[in-house]
Amino acid sequence: MNNKKLVAIISSGIAILICLLSIMISYTFKNDIIKSKHAIPPIMQNTDILNYSGKFISLNTPFINHNGITRTLSHYFKQNKAIILTLGYYKCPMLCNLLLNALSETIQNIHLMIGQNFNIISISINHNENYHLAQQKRKNYLTTLHDKSLQSNDNIWPFLTGNKNNINLLTQQIGFQFKYDIMSKEYIHSAGVFLLSSQGQIIQIFYGIQFDADKITKAIINASNQKVTSKVDKLILSCFHYFSDSHRYGTYIFKITKFIALTILFLLFILIVIMKYLERKNIRNTNGKQQ
Repeated sequence: MNNKKLVAIISSGIAILICLLSIMISYTFKNDIIKSKHAIPPIMQNTDILNYSGKFISLNTPFINHNGITRTLSHYFKQNKAIILTLGYYKCPMLCNLLLNALSETIQNIHLMIGQNFNIISISINHNENYHLAQQKRKNYLTTLHDKSLQSNDNIWPFLTGNKNNINLLTQQIGFQFKYDIMSKEYIHSAGVFLLSSQGQIIQIFYGIQFDADKITKAIINASNQKVTSKVDKLILSCFHYFSDSHRYGTYIFKITKFIALTILFLLFILIVIMKYLERKNIRNTNGKQQ
């Protein structure tokens, strides 16, 4: 066997080892993420969004709108018009804004019109927030809509606040779990939006902070026709641990990448040493033959 063939075989072997190592580490990383998802810290327990599709919420529950006027939810639920309901709080420093931003962007990429085919209702889970804050929050998001005339319609995308009892009643009926953390002074909750029919029936739940325009469109049509879907793409993101999880997984990925890089460098070093050895051996053999 000549040196070139030997180097080729060794190089192929190292390449195969690198591939096998990458697959093994990727599999280990995948299992670690799955395990970490099940290992929920005590403070994060009971902050899920439960799938209550098909159930109804009470439309007689009163809330205060962005102008300080108390109205029941039935005021915003119109005949054959779907409702997109969001729950969070207006001083939320993390996930709530990302959710509202994503929703605002999504509804501008669908052919259905807010105010005609559907409406959005945002409700604060913080009973200490008032309508002044809700008014400012609403103003910020209505300016993002293409149709500026909607800003003068108080029934379009109302931002509501309420007392503790009414907030708890709604969240229990819709399956939105949350708790208040005294240390961080933040509400711990998950991210998602609810599609409801004009009768207050929960048609579909979208988890996370990214929404597909086609799926939202289909869900709005289903809600208008009171067609319940039990299909759930469940990706739970918590307002409380969103960035900490990102940091932990990012750090873990960095460590794995570093390990793979060092392993590749080590194997390449071995290959170079072998090639140098074979090169010198070849030179010695050539010199020996010439003598």
